[in-house]
Amino acid sequence: MLISVLSDCYNIFILKFRAHAKAIGYERGGSCWISCRCQCARTNLTQGQPIIFETVSTNVGGAYHNNHGLFIAPVPGLNMFSASVLSDYDPHKHIETSLVVNGMTKARTHSYSAEHMRDQGSATMVVELNAGDEVWVKLEYPNDDSLFGNSWTSFTGALITRLWN
Repeated sequence: MLISVLSDCYNIFILKFRAHAKAIGYERGGSCWISCRCQCARTNLTQGQPIIFETVSTNVGGAYHNNHGLFIAPVPGLNMFSASVLSDYDPHKHIETSLVVNGMTKARTHSYSAEHMRDQGSATMVVELNAGDEVWVKLEYPNDDSLFGNSWTSFTGALITRLWN
């Protein structure tokens, strides 16, 4: 009898807890985390091309597609993204990139290298996404050909909270 009562109380508690968690925007299975980086230096990059981050260390939810460089939001929510880009030390080369959402620039990075010196630019943004929205890091100018890899160039994102329509 006591075990039955405790079991009923536990089940009621779990149902109320899940309802409360859903009401504040949390749902189990709705998580999305990515962390990826460039391993190799890049040259002869094309204006407007997405930067492919081929080394993916975290891809909870499977939203980052390293075959074309796109993060595709699996659920609606508030997300945080960050990009860091290191320019190689070719004299007087610079690299500018953008964090892009559905083709619209939302944040930018800039780094300018001098002889025997590298420079790193970074940008972070918080953005509301709908399911299916796309986020990527885009190269801005055609002469930007000094991207340095070796894990110094990276793209990171996380779902902060799921949003309910």
